Amino acid sequence: MGRVRSYDLEDSQQVVDLHKKVFFADTALPPSASQALTTYYSRALCDNPWNDDDLQSLVYEGDDGRVVGFLGVIARPMYFGHTAIRAAVYSSFMVDPGARSPIVAAALLKHSMQGPQDLTLGDGGNDGMATIWRAMGRPVFPLFSMKWWHPLRPCHFGLSRLIDSGTRPGMLFSMVASPPCRLVDNLIARAPKSPTRITRPPRGEGRDMEMVELLECIERAAQTKKLRPAYDERSLQWLLDYVATANGRERFHMTAVVGEDNAILGWYLHRSRRDRINEVLQIGAFGRSMDIVLKHAIHHSMEQGALLVQGRLEPNLFEEIWNIGSMCKRAPWFLAHSRDDEILCALARGDVFLSTWEHELISLTL
Repeated sequence: MGRVRSYDLEDSQQVVDLHKKVFFADTALPPSASQALTTYYSRALCDNPWNDDDLQSLVYEGDDGRVVGFLGVIARPMYFGHTAIRAAVYSSFMVDPGARSPIVAAALLKHSMQGPQDLTLGDGGNDGMATIWRAMGRPVFPLFSMKWWHPLRPCHFGLSRLIDSGTRPGMLFSMVASPPCRLVDNLIARAPKSPTRITRPPRGEGRDMEMVELLECIERAAQTKKLRPAYDERSLQWLLDYVATANGRERFHMTAVVGEDNAILGWYLHRSRRDRINEVLQIGAFGRSMDIVLKHAIHHSMEQGALLVQGRLEPNLFEEIWNIGSMCKRAPWFLAHSRDDEILCALARGDVFLSTWEHELISLTL
């Protein structure tokens, strides 16, 4: 019989190999991606500022001593109202295809949920994990299982998918089709009501922001929400350094949008991926400035040459996303569990301040 035990740094190479086998079975990862995985399974899981001996990542060890299952767990301090709580954030839940998947998966989840955490969060669950989650009587939250995306150069985006396929016909076609795609994208952008026609907002100026400013913005925006993350300068600086290093500092941006009096109207964090998709990791605004901040984020991505910009669809973005013509699609399932029904009710009604920034570090690594 196999067994569940705590993850140890000595398991990291086995877990990296398992990750490649489960998620990249038919893909040859470049050295940079392999190194990013190694860094994640060592530094992010074992050397983060929230490390908690009671909330550890887990492995399922087979009869032969091999790691055939893994559940990443990162402890995150949060507030529910004025009460400090502990959250266990799940990451990289995976089982070797050759193992007894449902048994291994259920054993890992059951063991973790018996921990002392007040809240369990899982972002990135596939349909199989959601099925197991529901079978265990845990809720799935469709409200947080959506992404918004805004095409900036739709023809070139479609062309890039052909290039990424790696097929010879796709590569040859992309060489021929690139100039016409550029022309079509320009024509689409000039159409009066085109969603790709994003002009610079008349109000607000974007500028780089400092860590202390970001901390103040998060605390100010989150204070009206029942469930919110708890940061201090040390933990936020670690997170900024980790994400900037994982993505390349030139690809990670923290931008404050300021008004005429230099007061901050809002902010956004985004990364420029190598496939020319810009991903908004966190966005916030004060008063009724979300429309301005969102348009700044999209316009910034356009100036960088991105083909598309996307982000997690958060409750405070619904109206603005609709108004500018962005589209929505289903994202991996957002899963949660708590012994306190009031915490689950706050999640269900969207009375939370949570973003990709808090959900899952692995998605910010690759």
